[in-house]
This record gives sequence, structure tokens and C-alpha cells, in this order.
Amino acid sequence: MNLLNESQVKKAVENCNYVVHVASPVPLKQPSEEKDVIDPAFKGTLFVLRASQKNKVKRVALTSSYLAISHNEYKDHNFFDEKQWSDVKACEPYSKSKVLAEQAAWDFLDSLDEKDRFQLVVLNPGVILGPTLTGLPYTSGVFLKKIMHRSWPGVAKFALPIVDVRDCAQAHFLAITSPNIT
Repeated sequence: MNLLNESQVKKAVENCNYVVHVASPVPLKQPSEEKDVIDPAFKGTLFVLRASQKNKVKRVALTSSYLAISHNEYKDHNFFDEKQWSDVKACEPYSKSKVLAEQAAWDFLDSLDEKDRFQLVVLNPGVILGPTLTGLPYTSGVFLKKIMHRSWPGVAKFALPIVDVRDCAQAHFLAITSPNIT
């Protein structure tokens, strides 16, 4: 499915009670234009939410990223809430796309009349690693493989919050099925 094709997104959401929106491009190399990363995240999220509202979906679980909240003045704190966002001026295109998409999701939900609202749950995982269903390479896995095979240029000093893809999938399942979410 193409996230920039609203009719494909609408068709994917038809007859759904719950929607898990996990797709957003993660480029291994910086794109020549940031819109190549921002548009699919931002517009794709809004297309998913519009389709969800139109189809009277009960709950949407949206995959954002720790990057949407980690580049800000609160970075020394251990607790983050919906009032703390990464500073988009300090973000690379992917991080910026996650901030803008998540903010747009909350703004969209706030713009709806109470009778048209659905529940929105946002997950902000770190780097997701683990086995794939398709066996095809994915950006986070390629990045890790390059580090392990010493083919990444140079040695960087960095720390990454990592989550296993199976744990992330379980968190998404709980996000759509838990009766305790309001």
C-alpha cells in the first residue's frame, strides 16, 4: 500500500474496528529532499486517521518514535508526556517527520466533534530490531549489520534505545485490545 495514495489507505481501513498504523519510511541515507521522508509520514498518518474516522474505527494505534520526544529541553528527565516534543529545528528529516506526523494526529483528533472521535494510542519505541516477516532487509537491521560487520565508516560513540520487534508487536496488540485505555 502506498501511504501517499489516499484511496488505497481508505480501502485498507474499510470494515476495520481497529487500525495499527506502523508504516513510515526510514531512509538509510539522508534524502536529497526532506519532503521525501516527511510527506509519507505526515500525509500518510492523516490519510489513515481520516479513513479511520470515516469508517467509525474504535481505536487507532499509531507508531511514532522516541525521536519525536527525545530532542528537546526535557531530555534529562525520565518521564515524557504529550506536552513534550522534539525541537523540529534540531531534527534530521526522519525525526522531524515523526514529530510532525504525531502532532498532526493529535491535532486531527482534537478537531473532531466528540461524536466522530475514536481512541488514539501512540507508541514511541526506540530502534526496532528483530526478525522480519518477509526476510527483506530493513533500515534498522542494515544499520546494525554494518556496525557488526565493521563496514560502517568510522567508529561512532552513541547509544540507542532498542526494542525487539516482537515486543513492539505485543505492545501494539495491547494498545488496540486493552479495555483500560481511554
